[in-house]
Amino acid sequence: MVGSHHLPREQWQGLHGMNQPYLSPSPTPWKTGVQQFKHAGLITAAGASSRMGFPKALLLLPDNTPLAQYQAELLKRGGCKDVVVVLGSEADRIAKELPDCRTVTNERWEEGRLTSIQTGLRALENYDGCFVMPVDAYGIQPATLRAMREAAETGNHQVVRPTHDGKPGHLVWISRVVAEQVVALDADGDTPMNEILAPHTHPIAVDDPAILRNINTPAEWETLRTDLPQG
Repeated sequence: MVGSHHLPREQWQGLHGMNQPYLSPSPTPWKTGVQQFKHAGLITAAGASSRMGFPKALLLLPDNTPLAQYQAELLKRGGCKDVVVVLGSEADRIAKELPDCRTVTNERWEEGRLTSIQTGLRALENYDGCFVMPVDAYGIQPATLRAMREAAETGNHQVVRPTHDGKPGHLVWISRVVAEQVVALDADGDTPMNEILAPHTHPIAVDDPAILRNINTPAEWETLRTDLPQG
């Protein structure tokens, strides 16, 4: 677990529900109007991709769609009205190759993934909850996004995370109130999000091993992009 040396005492207590009433089990605003619930999407793609030797955001699928664009379209099909791709290393070059994606640059990307998530959340507006997904979690099934949406829209949850074989996935949905708390955190950039969110997480089991996926090498990508169906 993250210790007090990572987060100021008041922020850590607040995030764990010790002094913040917004984490109480009171009904959330969308309970009376599920059809009006607005989702957003955030894709982290700021790393240097050193083991891959090429920006993961620009890895090409068999139809020559860049991976970041494919992931953004997946989230949009899953119900996200606004999707942002957070870049860092080689941001200018990558953004030019993603004309169909909304991108933002995290100038502090070398400090850790948390800074990229904070950058992306700051860029999003007018949403009730946000899917956060690493760009290299390729192959996530639309059914997983639907299950997460259903849990978010019909349950009283602050965080929804899918699991596979008992293991938590890299994809997560967070409510707007939690997103605002994450943005406000003064924490080390490498503080793991799963540790920050764990006390408020509602897990849902899914038959989708892609939620556990990290693609790090050209060989791994070549196998996945040719073996997995798109859609």
